[in-house]
Amino acid sequence: MYESVETAYARAAAACARREYCRADWLRKLAAGGLEDAACRQVVERLVSEGFIDELRYARAFVHDKAAYNRWGMLKIKQALRLKGLSAEVVEAALGTLETENSEQTLRELLQAKMRGIRAASAYELRGKLMRFAAGRGFEPDCIFRVIDELEIPGYGED
Repeated sequence: MYESVETAYARAAAACARREYCRADWLRKLAAGGLEDAACRQVVERLVSEGFIDELRYARAFVHDKAAYNRWGMLKIKQALRLKGLSAEVVEAALGTLETENSEQTLRELLQAKMRGIRAASAYELRGKLMRFAAGRGFEPDCIFRVIDELEIPGYGED
């Protein structure tokens, strides 16, 4: 619980100095902390005006972290950013930092690792499982097809 708007601001500013947040994160946190709607908006607007919250900076950091550490594809990252309430312009600008070549290489590594642990009765079934896995990770369909076609799946395409 926050005793006052100033206390809420001080705690939020200290947290924002340590890591990136977006407006929606703080609106939710402040409301959960007992602040009224108007007070939440006041604190968040002050954080934005003083540079503690910058949604483009947040989105770029989010894109980098999810692609590098969680190994998500562009579609999943885009959806997560939209769910955070970020504008389409901010989302597109942040996604512009993703490199297609790195995305394909990441997918290739993920699928090769996944292939070792999948049990499938046929090459066709294995290919389907790999496609569903890649789609669940948020990779684009054309990227999925291209990478899966490059993989050496025993028994696939043989007559």
